[in-house]
Amino acid sequence: MTNLRKLFLTVAAIGFLHGATARADTLAINFIPSTLTAAPGQTVTFSGTVTNLANATIDLNSCDLNLPGQFTTDSCVDFLFFAPLSLGPLETSAPFDMFTVTVNQPFTGPLGLQPPGTFTVLGGLDTDSQDVLGQATFAVVVTPEPGTFVLLGLALMMAFALRRRTSAPIA
Repeated sequence: MTNLRKLFLTVAAIGFLHGATARADTLAINFIPSTLTAAPGQTVTFSGTVTNLANATIDLNSCDLNLPGQFTTDSCVDFLFFAPLSLGPLETSAPFDMFTVTVNQPFTGPLGLQPPGTFTVLGGLDTDSQDVLGQATFAVVVTPEPGTFVLLGLALMMAFALRRRTSAPIA
């Protein structure tokens, strides 16, 4: 009875491990860097590499981009233009432009680090596959427009000049 139980547990464990392996990413996506800074109206380009973690050649057929907030993306045009068509087993691509993000102008949300976005690469063993090969997160930090910095600088200079003028000794 004990041997039969061990056999059953071993078969069950192999079944669970096989399922866990099937859900693992086939592709590692590495942004260089994964967080970029932009002002309203400015466009930034996310670049990086992709590595095939599988023991088979995979085709990189398309991608999906999800970024909440006040942004416009290129809908993977850069990825389709610059990404390799396929990657051999354990092969890493050269760095390439993956997608662009433009901060909407006017930007009415809070400045600073925005909620992260998700970049997904789709493909598989042939050119018709649309399986999820890998996902990576990225983020955008929104900074004030340059004009805001100029106004802030002028206001500080005026405040300093007025303070200096009122603190001068009376003769």
